[in-house]
Amino acid sequence: MRSHSVAAQGGINAALGNHPESINDSWEAHAMDTIKGGDFLNDQDTVALMCKEAVERVTGIEHWGCPFSRTDDGRIAQRHFGGGAFPRAVYAADRTGHALLNTLYEQCIKAKANGLINFYDEWHVISIITSDSACYGVTAYNLRDSEIRAFPSNAVIIATGGAGRIYLNSTAFRFSCRGSVCGSCAMNINNGYRLACETRVERLGNTVKIRPLSHMPIIKDLVVDMERFWVHYESIRPYLLSNRLPDKENIISPAERKKLDGLIECILCGLCVFVRGERGVYLIFAVKL
Repeated sequence: MRSHSVAAQGGINAALGNHPESINDSWEAHAMDTIKGGDFLNDQDTVALMCKEAVERVTGIEHWGCPFSRTDDGRIAQRHFGGGAFPRAVYAADRTGHALLNTLYEQCIKAKANGLINFYDEWHVISIITSDSACYGVTAYNLRDSEIRAFPSNAVIIATGGAGRIYLNSTAFRFSCRGSVCGSCAMNINNGYRLACETRVERLGNTVKIRPLSHMPIIKDLVVDMERFWVHYESIRPYLLSNRLPDKENIISPAERKKLDGLIECILCGLCVFVRGERGVYLIFAVKL
């Protein structure tokens, strides 16, 4: 949840045909728009595959619980975006990236609960295990106890994003979390639990005392072991409970969609463990669609 993608607002394109102006939209038109937009430099086979599967992918993540905005008749809303010939951008108000990442993370929590994947929180990869130009795993460092361990694997996916630290302004790191985007600056300030990025210094008085979150083991400085929060987060089962196949989108009225506001804005800062009800930070609860 610390990625630049969380700040994305515009939308995700798929030829659903839900907008009155996109009745004649198709994956072929979507592909042509994409290829033209890339000055014909795209890998066209890849573009075709992406546009063919876009409808299925959008419908699938909607069935996982992503709270896309709705039309008056309850279908997924679409709008113009990025110079496309048809309004095919699917969006979730002005926080599409946040909604997508939260939904995907919830499914990871579900997979973990079912024993399908493991999480290694607060482990930092320090090297890649290679031999004869082939990758066989990674070595990682545990911030909690300084353990160094090798993780052998038949396949390694590096999902670290770009070299964000070369830019002064970035949404990927805590010095620029842009007001409750990343949630990584939760701390105790003058005996109150809050986000540093939302706290105005002039309102704190002449003396400012900063402490790490209490009741959590300190790793270093203000960085704490968030295990207690993750246990609390996973205990509420924050994922959609549905076994229906995503053959088509759910029909949800705009009024029903509005009820989700406030429940989809968790930034994983951990403050709710300390100050439930004191401020507007909520965990995401499963919503029956």
